[in-house]
Amino acid sequence: MWQERYAEKAKTDLFEYERHIKNTNYYAYDDPVIAGAALEIASESNSAEEAVANTLEYVFLNVKYVAGETDNVCLTGTAPKILESGSGQCDTQSMVVVSILRKMGIAARPVGGCIIANPECRLQAVYLQSFADLLKLPRFKELGEEVKQGEDVFSRRATSSRPGGLHAYVVAWLPIDGWVA
Repeated sequence: MWQERYAEKAKTDLFEYERHIKNTNYYAYDDPVIAGAALEIASESNSAEEAVANTLEYVFLNVKYVAGETDNVCLTGTAPKILESGSGQCDTQSMVVVSILRKMGIAARPVGGCIIANPECRLQAVYLQSFADLLKLPRFKELGEEVKQGEDVFSRRATSSRPGGLHAYVVAWLPIDGWVA
């Protein structure tokens, strides 16, 4: 099965593989909603590359993009809740993608950054980074890898971050290509 081959290669070639497939309360991939989606996608896939593509399509079809989602949804939501709701923005859709991929054993992590160059986005990014320690928020660092003791979460808190161009997406590790967006 492709999952066994993938895991064997990832354990050999990917530093901290276990960290990038970790289950958390945020991803909650043992929840039947996520576990069922992951099982369905894995059974319809012949490789990790195909599973990633199928996961993206699944989330695209089952989690409708909605503008104006509150930051609170990102902070209090979990991947199963988002998938059950059937709607989300980039960060909450990304939660679902990471959760499904990790359930299948594919290393995945969230990434964030500015997608458009404008002063508002730069100011929000600076705000999030500058006050992350003071407010005990998660912090994004190199390639968007988050740093928070014990759990991966997005760095939103009580900011109205979306209008400025901040964006969240997923990178997954593939044996031939490494980390791909």
